[in-house]
Amino acid sequence: SPMLPISSPASVAADRQRPFANPPLHAFAVETQVAMSAVESFFQSQPYVAAFLTCSVKASAADMLTQTTENRESADSEPMPAPQPSRPSSFAAAVQKDVSDLPMSASASTSMSTSVDDGASNFDFSRNLGFLLHGGLCTGLAQNYLYTVLYPAWFHLDEGWTLVAKEVLMDNAVYGPLVYLPIAYAFKMAFTTGDFTWNAFTSGVDGYIDDVMNRGLLLKYWSIWIPVQFLTFGVIPQHFQVAFVAFVSFFWVCLLSSVANADDVDDSDVGKEQSLSQSQKMPTPSSSNL
Repeated sequence: SPMLPISSPASVAADRQRPFANPPLHAFAVETQVAMSAVESFFQSQPYVAAFLTCSVKASAADMLTQTTENRESADSEPMPAPQPSRPSSFAAAVQKDVSDLPMSASASTSMSTSVDDGASNFDFSRNLGFLLHGGLCTGLAQNYLYTVLYPAWFHLDEGWTLVAKEVLMDNAVYGPLVYLPIAYAFKMAFTTGDFTWNAFTSGVDGYIDDVMNRGLLLKYWSIWIPVQFLTFGVIPQHFQVAFVAFVSFFWVCLLSSVANADDVDDSDVGKEQSLSQSQKMPTPSSSNL
């Protein structure tokens, strides 16, 4: 019978060092390469659909994470109810019976059901829908058209880092402060309040101006996006630029969502102070004392 070939120790060691000598690992590598090729083909053949899906899902997930964090912090900051004095069991049973015999008013019933509903869920679906649509329309469709059509048409005579610098300047000095951010605040105001009139959109823009003047919004924007956009226009392939911006802007939308929501928290605190002062028949404190 023919003798089987005997592998030398050197050949066995070489086989072990091959990265895809293991069949399952090799199959996984092949499937991953096929999937990445399919994704790249999708982004090249359907750029606007890919941009809308990527950016809308990103914006919705970022706001969802921000709302979850805000609700958790709000719940942690609520004061604990004061302990009730203990009573004998017979006295408590008698009081409970007397109270149960009393008719409950409609307002008390409504208040109780509202508190239960509020405790069950504090997630603002309208606000999340606003961020989803803004992400898909403005960050996805608009930026894809801006990066692949308008910028090449405007700066086609430039090349190298001169082209990159002009694109970064246009994006951070014009598009971001004058288009992207005001529309984001307008969307948030309209979908949060359910008011889609012109006054709601202008109120959102007023909130944006207030955050720029009092909360340093543009400094936060530029500190993130000027370095990122140099990478976007200087390194990332054109058909992946919107996807790369969407990946980075996940963290930016978390910051933007929390900053934009700070106006609502401040307004809520002012309303609570006014209600408290009116109930105590005290003059309402001025805004400078809040």
